Amino acid sequence: MLRAEPAVLLECDSTVIDSIQKHLKVYKIRRKVSISPCADLILWAVLPRRSEGGTEDTAPELLVPDAALVWDADPRTKAMGWRLVADKGVNPTELITSCQQGETEEYHRHRYTIVAYPLLPCEMIVC
Repeated sequence: MLRAEPAVLLECDSTVIDSIQKHLKVYKIRRKVSISPCADLILWAVLPRRSEGGTEDTAPELLVPDAALVWDADPRTKAMGWRLVADKGVNPTELITSCQQGETEEYHRHRYTIVAYPLLPCEMIVC
């Protein structure tokens, strides 16, 4: 029986990929570890829509769960919604019910209204 190799998916801003990769390779120290960017994947922030009562909705339903490599609540804060990692060719608005794709500026405006520290940029859709 074949075992899957252990893997870690590190999420970072695309502008710092080279420096993070170089930094991690310093700590590799004679280990059989492969450190490489996943250019075929894309990260989406799925932001919650506020209901009329001011409470946040539950996680939107994935129409094709197998198309998501990662689909989980954002660990930083509940107000940031969910994180979706999928193949670059996948359109997230076709994966998630009742969603629309937003602009990067909307994402930044949202994250700065709810937290006091900057969060990593990524693509965004609003459910």
